[in-house]
Amino acid sequence: LKLHRKITMVLIDFLYSGLQKYIATYICFLFFTVVDPPTNLTIVDPGYLGKLYFQWKPPARLAGIPQCIIWYKLQYRNTNIEKWKTVITKRLSHSDGFDLDEGVNVKVQTVLKGHCTNASEVQSEWIETTLWPSLLGDSESKIHDLRCVVYNWEYMECLWQQNSIIPPNANYQLYYWHKKLNHAMQCTNYLQSNGVNVGCSFQSSELMGFTDFNICVTGSLDSMPLRSAYFTFELHNIVKPAPPNQMKMNITWPGEVTVTWTPSSGRIQPHCLEYEVQCNMLKKEGKRKKETGQIVQNKMFKIVYELP
Repeated sequence: LKLHRKITMVLIDFLYSGLQKYIATYICFLFFTVVDPPTNLTIVDPGYLGKLYFQWKPPARLAGIPQCIIWYKLQYRNTNIEKWKTVITKRLSHSDGFDLDEGVNVKVQTVLKGHCTNASEVQSEWIETTLWPSLLGDSESKIHDLRCVVYNWEYMECLWQQNSIIPPNANYQLYYWHKKLNHAMQCTNYLQSNGVNVGCSFQSSELMGFTDFNICVTGSLDSMPLRSAYFTFELHNIVKPAPPNQMKMNITWPGEVTVTWTPSSGRIQPHCLEYEVQCNMLKKEGKRKKETGQIVQNKMFKIVYELP
């Protein structure tokens, strides 16, 4: 009899929990075939010269309903770009890099799927916000044509051009940031022309490869602000290696010359390098015939020529 009662209680608990699940599923399906969007979408600029954070809060009506699988569809772009980037996430925040010379559009919607929607996908309306660039300073005061080169991973030089209508006594400053820094840093070694900052030199300890390296050039003129200009580089794409060392040429066979060399010394690993080989052939008439360059990965190149 005791065993019978125990089995009966287990069955009652099972049926009750199943009934609860059914009721919860029915209520979800009844009320959430139309789902609310997230709330409080904000764009946070922490001062990283291009990296922004987005954050939002979940719809209040969905809180504490275990039968619902809640996702968020996030889309964002710079306002001068037509194509949106799309991220599907369960998180309530996201970050990415942007060109702060342009506005930033961000929008997010709730995506609901599970027992509460009878396994179908339900999407909410979008909520959207925009971050517009700062308009401090005349637009003509912004520098242009910033060019940066990393020399053999030993140092980097960045040079810029200022607008010809800006007086030469304009005071420009360069700030930079990468993910290993807690905040943006100012250049400590400016390159100058006639006493005016026109560039910055970075030591190897200040560089960070294989990630975004954000730069802002701003400044002032007679206590008035100049328009800021923002740039993002991936430093490993702008490295200029030093030339090879100890190039030698040997006649290894009649009509064949072998050229060998050693990699340049420095911080660049030899397996990261390719080599371009160019040669000029002296023809019988004494004229030079320029050969097209060839790209090789090893440290040897053979030249075949016609014997006289």
